[in-house]
Amino acid sequence: METNAVDSKVEIDTRAPFASVRAAVSLFGNVAVKGDKSPGRKPKPATIEVWSICYVLEIIMNVSVCINSCPSAYVSRFDSWIFSEILANSDFSSSFFIQDQAITTLGNAKTPILSENALAKDTQLHLAKKELNKYKEQLDVATKSRIQALAELERVKKIVEELTEKLNAANEGKDQVLEATEAAKNQIKTLDAGSVEIADQDGSWEQKFDSSKEELAVVLMELDSAEEELIKIKRDSETLVEAKLSAIQQEAEAKQIFDAGVQKVTELSKEIALIQESLTYTSLATEKVQQEESKIVSEQVAIKQSYKRLLDETGQKLTTLKKEFDPEVYMNLKAKLEETTSEIKSVQKEIEVVSSVDLKYATSVALEVEGAKEILQALAQEESSLVRLLHSLKLELEAAKSEHIELEDKYEKSKSLVSNLQHELQKCKAELDVVTSLESQATSTSDELTSALQQLSFDSQKILQEAEEFRKHSKQFRAEAEAARIALCEAEKQLQVVSKDAKEAKLAEARALGLTKDLSEHPNVSQASSTLQSGSTITIMKEDYQSLRRKVESSDEFRDMKADAAIAQLQVVKANEDEAIKKLEVVQREIEELETATQEILEKAEIAEAAQKAVQGELRKQQETEQKKASENVSKIPVETHESIEEAYVTVPSVQNAKPGERTEENRKFMKSVISKKVLMPNLTGFFHRKKSQSDVGSPSYLPGEKPL
Repeated sequence: METNAVDSKVEIDTRAPFASVRAAVSLFGNVAVKGDKSPGRKPKPATIEVWSICYVLEIIMNVSVCINSCPSAYVSRFDSWIFSEILANSDFSSSFFIQDQAITTLGNAKTPILSENALAKDTQLHLAKKELNKYKEQLDVATKSRIQALAELERVKKIVEELTEKLNAANEGKDQVLEATEAAKNQIKTLDAGSVEIADQDGSWEQKFDSSKEELAVVLMELDSAEEELIKIKRDSETLVEAKLSAIQQEAEAKQIFDAGVQKVTELSKEIALIQESLTYTSLATEKVQQEESKIVSEQVAIKQSYKRLLDETGQKLTTLKKEFDPEVYMNLKAKLEETTSEIKSVQKEIEVVSSVDLKYATSVALEVEGAKEILQALAQEESSLVRLLHSLKLELEAAKSEHIELEDKYEKSKSLVSNLQHELQKCKAELDVVTSLESQATSTSDELTSALQQLSFDSQKILQEAEEFRKHSKQFRAEAEAARIALCEAEKQLQVVSKDAKEAKLAEARALGLTKDLSEHPNVSQASSTLQSGSTITIMKEDYQSLRRKVESSDEFRDMKADAAIAQLQVVKANEDEAIKKLEVVQREIEELETATQEILEKAEIAEAAQKAVQGELRKQQETEQKKASENVSKIPVETHESIEEAYVTVPSVQNAKPGERTEENRKFMKSVISKKVLMPNLTGFFHRKKSQSDVGSPSYLPGEKPL
């Protein structure tokens, strides 16, 4: 961090004195620039290019002498910049120079980042270890306090037992004293009662009385002392109970502290494990960086060798060019050299001015270098501590290697387990595809069932409307039947009246016939008498008789007509009643069949919905069980295979947890039920259409005087 602060404060000017090498070379003459292929210019000889390269090298040497006071890093950067410019303007490629520079800058950038990461992780490790030590100390204190509390508890328990024994003994003594006092009181009572009788006897009873009084006083003293001891024991027991409660509270607090310490220890152990893993990664990264540095060094050696080869080649070119030397060209070059020397002097003056500025800058840089040296010393000390830590990490690495071997064994086992799981997953995939297809079929069948149910409800509504119409018609038929019955009753009554009239008419006719016979036998007699069975005589005229006869005949004809009409009416009413009863029975049967069919369809629809819900519930349960199993398997598999297993589980959907045989049987049953429902639906629809056509075709019957509705 300090080095970054210094770099931010001081800005070092590493710019070249020339804008480019071309600008520097243009001071010494026209140089054949690469890529300039204009037709007007003629190509210059190669000697000019060689001499220009020599002068440029001399300038570089002078500049390097001026910048000797600057740090080596900036000098190397400046040299690399100049060489890259030279090679960019010459026939040589500059890719390997730039590559070298990029690699060096990357290496210089990686090492401080890695060192900072290592320092940060070391500090985290030290802090974690300090916290661990603190928690361990707290745990030790808690365990010690717990042990002390347990010892105090045992001591308190012993004291309580002793005090309980003392209490029991005191209670027994108290009981004995109470018994003795009661006995003494009884003796005093007996002595007081018998004192009058024994007054004349010897004075021995007085001595006994005094001795009993003394015994009583002693017993009372013992009672007082026992009561005081009891009070003391009660106080001690109360203090012991309080101490016991405080010890229990301390034990609970110690347990809580212990549990918290254990949790923190586990968390810290996890953090330490993570830090150790990161340290292993950093160690691997440092090894990689060291390998890269070794590669960079080898590449630098190869580049230096290539530079040497290039210098040898340039020397050979110089020798060849010296052999091809022309004096005229040399004179021209001398003139140009004088011009260039004057320009070089001016440039040298400028360089001196720049070098004076650079000297001041170099002093400031030297101070910064001293500060950097101090920082480097501190870093060296940290490096020694890191070396120690690396030694400890190497030991941990050996332990980790042994663990890695065990993990590799587990990894192989997990590989086999993963292959088995993948095989099972493929099986389950196939089964799930079958189940999904079945579920889609079930959904389609359920949709068909719902549409069929809607149609059935629509048809049932129509049928109910028709049934209501039939009921209305049946009511009308019943009313008509009742009217016909009433008419029949009236007709029967009329028939009875007519039959009575007919009988009377027949009797009258018989009488009239008898009279006619008499009259025919006695034609001259205008009046005739006829004797009837009743003994009455009737005298009528011949014209009256004929008129009566005609009336009788007409009444007979009218009676026959009425009887025939009543009989025909009765037959029509009976036929209409029979048709109405038959239609009512047919309608009632159709309504019952419709109700049973709708109930069956509703039950089947409910069964289908319940089956669909059960299938969905089983699918959800099996998905949850599969996810749980997958999580358990993933927890068993080591960390290296965790990601691959997660990807495998992400790509494969959850599958049912039942056996394949059971699932196939269930699927067959489900398909059978679906097919049966599909077959049943057209049958039901055909049944309803048939019933409807029958109801449309069947026309109601009407009475012979009624008009159709």
